[in-house]
Amino acid sequence: MNQFENLSPIVKKEILQTAACIVKSSVLYKRKPWLQNGIVICDEEHFVGFRASPLLMENKAGAYVWIFKTESSGEKTLRGKMGFLSPSTDSITSEILKAAYSAAHQDMNFNEVQPEELDSLSYAVDLFFEKEKTLSRGEFVDLLNGGDKNEQDDFLEKHALLVSKNYRQCLITANPLEKESTSQTIKKALLQADISVEEEPCVYQIKYLRII
Repeated sequence: MNQFENLSPIVKKEILQTAACIVKSSVLYKRKPWLQNGIVICDEEHFVGFRASPLLMENKAGAYVWIFKTESSGEKTLRGKMGFLSPSTDSITSEILKAAYSAAHQDMNFNEVQPEELDSLSYAVDLFFEKEKTLSRGEFVDLLNGGDKNEQDDFLEKHALLVSKNYRQCLITANPLEKESTSQTIKKALLQADISVEEEPCVYQIKYLRII
């Protein structure tokens, strides 16, 4: 994780460019992009692609891609989000490619992205690294109820929470569209996943990095 804590603007730009390229090319040309000798190939006929940096090709991480749409009113809304907490491919670039395609075409909460929407879209990418620890019930309750406000202010900016109970689970990160407290974000996620603290769910704290 250390080498990712201070990413250069060039690498951050590449990460977002990869997500945007995959979405745009798959929507316009109806083909799923792929990697070939370290080059992101979006479409042989229409777009040559670009070479991925060694840092992103030689390391693994889970990745989530967020797609946002700027409405005519100027409001930014969520248009799709998909990804994988643990790496299922051999590089970060491959992981972003897979997540971006899924966000544009396979998020069950939205219709597939259409060509006329492309100019209004923007992106964020979350990279997930090692599980740091399992939270005790007391630690989780402290976060849920407010805990130490100074520590809480940016907790979800750096740490994700994976909460699971039986077949139900939710991944909790900072909301990129709304400024919510840690407590508000957790409560909303638990409600959507139908998980209560009284059930004593398993809670894992995971280091992650958001590029936006």
